[in-house]
Amino acid sequence: MSQKKIFIALFTAALALGGFFWLRRRTGGALSDAAPGFQLSDTSGQTVSLSQFKGRTVLVNFWATWCPACQEEIPALESVYQRYRGSGFTILGVSVDDGGKTAVLPFLASSPITYPVLLCDPETADAYHVYELPDSFLIGPDGEIVRHYIGPIDPTDLENDILKLMSKAPGGKKT
Repeated sequence: MSQKKIFIALFTAALALGGFFWLRRRTGGALSDAAPGFQLSDTSGQTVSLSQFKGRTVLVNFWATWCPACQEEIPALESVYQRYRGSGFTILGVSVDDGGKTAVLPFLASSPITYPVLLCDPETADAYHVYELPDSFLIGPDGEIVRHYIGPIDPTDLENDILKLMSKAPGGKKT
């Protein structure tokens, strides 16, 4: 077989394989329905686990201080958090900054974030297949992932998703 044919065959195979993984990533196919559990430190050093929020609707938002799209969505997330936190909803902002607390604390000093901010570890990022930012997962009260948002979240979509979950939950109320 000529070198040109070998190159074309390898190139075609690489494109097909890349397309397969891209499609799985865009459709959330790499994740199971159950949200992977985690225990992460918050910015004060306290351990926070996802299991603490069983029975609540949780948005796990992977972000970084250096990510412009992440910074742009923070005010909208904060607004949704303030509106629904009293109704069984919370946001866990999971920072993937390499500098951990050293990178995050100065950012938080000038940011409107009041929801919990956690410091990610590689195992948690891998468990959620986080490859781009922001990357968020809406988890229902039963611990199942109900929606995967890739890129900045449209706050109207998030609110509609939260309201749907609240209307299905026993004793759930719309606000």
